[in-house]
Amino acid sequence: MVADALRMLERDRAALREYAEMLAKEGQPAVTTIGEPPFARAFRGKGLLHYKLGLIRRKRDELLNAVDCFEEAINRAATDPRNWTGLAMAKRQLYLFPEALVAVDKAISLSQKDGFLSLERGLTLFDMARYKEAVSELDEALQDTTLEAPHRAQAYAFRAVAYGASAQDRNCVTACKEALESGVETAVVLTAMAMAHYRMDELDEALAIIRDARELSPDDPVVIANEGLILFDQGDEEKAEELFLLSLTKGPRSPEVLIGRFSFLVREGRNEDAQNLLELAAERLSDWPEVLERVMSRAQEAGLVGSLHAAGDRIAQLEQELAVRPSRTEPPSAQLDKRIAELEALLGKEGIHEEEIKQFLKDERSRFMFGAQAVRTLTEHELGSDFQCDFVLEHPERRYVLIEIENPKHILFTKKGDKRQALVHACQQVEDWQQWFDEHNSYAQSKLPGCVSPEGLVVIGRASGLTEADERRLQRANIALRGQVRIMTYDGLLTEAKAVADSIRRMEVPPQADS
Repeated sequence: MVADALRMLERDRAALREYAEMLAKEGQPAVTTIGEPPFARAFRGKGLLHYKLGLIRRKRDELLNAVDCFEEAINRAATDPRNWTGLAMAKRQLYLFPEALVAVDKAISLSQKDGFLSLERGLTLFDMARYKEAVSELDEALQDTTLEAPHRAQAYAFRAVAYGASAQDRNCVTACKEALESGVETAVVLTAMAMAHYRMDELDEALAIIRDARELSPDDPVVIANEGLILFDQGDEEKAEELFLLSLTKGPRSPEVLIGRFSFLVREGRNEDAQNLLELAAERLSDWPEVLERVMSRAQEAGLVGSLHAAGDRIAQLEQELAVRPSRTEPPSAQLDKRIAELEALLGKEGIHEEEIKQFLKDERSRFMFGAQAVRTLTEHELGSDFQCDFVLEHPERRYVLIEIENPKHILFTKKGDKRQALVHACQQVEDWQQWFDEHNSYAQSKLPGCVSPEGLVVIGRASGLTEADERRLQRANIALRGQVRIMTYDGLLTEAKAVADSIRRMEVPPQADS
């Protein structure tokens, strides 16, 4: 089995090399083809391979590479739903659920909705805890008789889990039985069924079913942890603790295991153990910021963190450590200078992806980079169920700016002086947002009071990639957009951030000489 997996990995690596060679030819004269642009197909194929490797190896960098490839495919064939579907799948695996939902909805808008798209949308809604909508989508997926068996099993399983997660335990048991009658006997289905019985205090049934799940998937950390939970409530505390520890060994980075264990420790009043688990989560998920944020936010749901009376100060301290907040002894301008230097280093990183930059800019310490005038900054602001803005700035007198963050590696203009697809797509995205505001103004103002005709900002590319002619083209493009959408490179963003830091520096009181 291991040998087969290694052969598959080697085959995928070889395919990646072939795709890389094909993509390297993009600078050569174009070849007229009928049908799908060949480089869109190549980028999508490369994206699928990175996606597969990311799942097998649980590597965030592979999934980020997949996102890059799918976005490049979209730049070349924006109306192909397969490119948007791939992007949605990769975003969901990165725990970027709102963005995944936008991508899958775009795929659906460009094609006839089928069982697979319903499944992908249902799984995304499930991950967003929108369980009722998830059940509806998964039901729709199951109506498609052409849905492949593995995907059908997934739809059955997560429909059952969604019922359980929304405290509809009887419906959960019924859905699990329907799955089993349809030949779908998986650890996920059996675990959902066991935990529904557990929540209804039917512990013997729960234990028998979870052990069936364990036979099917003996190394699944979620199954192991849930068996421990059932045994604990039956009074076998020693065996339960053994299983809890085993689950953490089998799934050291599993958010479900970490969240479940944390919830259990809180319930039992084991505050010190709960503190230690949060520290463990921060350590194990340090390279998965999206997952760590999910664990921490789930830890705060239903008053879990609030119930840790003795540990409250320690949790606040942990949050500060996770944010890597600057020393309070530093003057504000020095703190801003450090943050600017960090962004410059991030922009120079090989293989940088805009998602990393978005996470950096979402940090409270980075908000000044959009200018000192904003009175409020919103991140990932949803425009109904249609769109999601990366950032929304609210300036005094109810002036708003919608911001789209793009990859700094994008080149803005072709040699002929035309805008490249990435720039066209980014500007169109902002214009679509602005049109949405025009068409839904009453609803929009319920979220953003006084917002009328918001401005737009696209941050994309580097000044180093612009020739003198390109700089003039960029100036003319901004003039032509008449202030409705402004195009800025990351160097422009850095320049404005440095101006803010310099303004703060001039206002700082010089240190007093020692007497």
